[in-house]
Amino acid sequence: MLQTFEAIYENGQFRWLDAPPNLLEARLLVTVLPTSAAKPADAAVGLDSALTDALHAAVRLNPFRDVADPAAWQREMRQDRPLPGRE
Repeated sequence: MLQTFEAIYENGQFRWLDAPPNLLEARLLVTVLPTSAAKPADAAVGLDSALTDALHAAVRLNPFRDVADPAAWQREMRQDRPLPGRE
């Protein structure tokens, strides 16, 4: 699962705007955004902290860790089931 972490590249280093990823267990794919699209560091303060905390908690839980084959899992979840009261 891909995770997104915001950072600004300054003086040859990344300055993380969120908690940084565990770089010992990660591979980075860097997408360069135009300066106008980059958010200042204090813009994150305006986010709804309860929602942000809930999303971080969901990431830590990793609810799909037991799914070996995501495509097979999705096919199984999408199979037609009888609707209640329409048997």
